[in-house]
Amino acid sequence: MKKLLFLVILTILSTLLNAQDVLTFTSGKVLNVRVIEVSGSEVKFRMYDDLTGPIYVEKLPNIYYIRYQNGEMQIFNNNPERTNRYFPYPIVNAPKRTTSFTTQVDLFVQNRWGVGLVLRKEINPYFGWNLIQASYMSGWNKTNTPDINGLINVRLSGIRLYTPTYDNIRAYADVNLGYSHEYIKFNQNKENFHYFGLDFSTGIELGKHFAVGYNLTFLTNSNGSAKVHWGKLSILF
Repeated sequence: MKKLLFLVILTILSTLLNAQDVLTFTSGKVLNVRVIEVSGSEVKFRMYDDLTGPIYVEKLPNIYYIRYQNGEMQIFNNNPERTNRYFPYPIVNAPKRTTSFTTQVDLFVQNRWGVGLVLRKEINPYFGWNLIQASYMSGWNKTNTPDINGLINVRLSGIRLYTPTYDNIRAYADVNLGYSHEYIKFNQNKENFHYFGLDFSTGIELGKHFAVGYNLTFLTNSNGSAKVHWGKLSILF
């Protein structure tokens, strides 16, 4: 399982590092670039292999279309084989490059249940920063059926990596770390345990508001370690 998660993360990182915009001219010339700005009359960009280099400016009449790194495409009415009157394709708005936030509500399913909440800052279509998350998991430890058993998790740092979107579906992988508190009650005896917690999650986002996945939690302290497996259904806002 560790090797599988590691390979998933490496694959998504490779996709992230290779992300680029593609600029196609009416002449047929194609350039791999990073688009900086699209105005009403021109496009400003840097060459992808020199992202700290000079900014180039090209007039829109010379541009056929731009395919952005997130898969969206902006088409201009400059196809030399068609007139503006009969050009059938719409002009798609250029994607915004500002960051956005996602609130995620999780439902965990195992032998019992759990709930969670995540606040994430989406940096770009392939990378998100999990700012803070909290979750409660009930009854994950079956040992002798304790009267009360629960796990409270607080994660203060984490990342989420995405694959490119295909037909409104994309895969993701998470790594998060923080603190976990376990409490167990057998009859009148109460026990509390404190752990360093590390979560691995992977799954699929279905559209903009739903995701299904698998969550693996590692717990460790000076007395030992444990791991917990959960299925996960997420609602995204």
